[in-house]
Amino acid sequence: MSDQLFDMGDDVPLAATPVPPSAAPLAVRMRPRTLDELVGQEHLLGTPEKPTTLRRAIAEGRPHSMVLHGPPGSGKTTLARIVAGSARAAFEELSAVQAGRAEVRGVIDRASHRRQARGEPTVFFLDEIHASTRPSRTRCCRPSRRASSRSSERRRRTRTSRSMRRC
Repeated sequence: MSDQLFDMGDDVPLAATPVPPSAAPLAVRMRPRTLDELVGQEHLLGTPEKPTTLRRAIAEGRPHSMVLHGPPGSGKTTLARIVAGSARAAFEELSAVQAGRAEVRGVIDRASHRRQARGEPTVFFLDEIHASTRPSRTRCCRPSRRASSRSSERRRRTRTSRSMRRC
């Protein structure tokens, strides 16, 4: 017996509303889908002949947490989508300006459910985090509460508060 009320099957789309590729906006159709199609960012990704550690991690489908910073149009969202595609992960995107704690919590809950139900990872891209309020950034960047001792929790809290001052 399954834990789910309905059979999800393998044909469940990753996007909320699937759009046929021919009906997608031009910018979406032209967006690079692989690292080889991405132009620029050689300082970050290297080249196929001389890859950086990040490029190898993305190509092997084992990305890590990261903060992407740069001006509009520099490829942050595109790189996040490429990371999700190479890791065969669901891609969830929110704007920190419009999203509240409940929306972020919803993404985390869906990611947890996806991981438990299908073993599928999730790439969560939180855009415009610089424009959100300081308490919102603190809540989003706070480490988990799974400390093994009170002293390690205290050290972690101090480290987080110092790092958040820079945000």
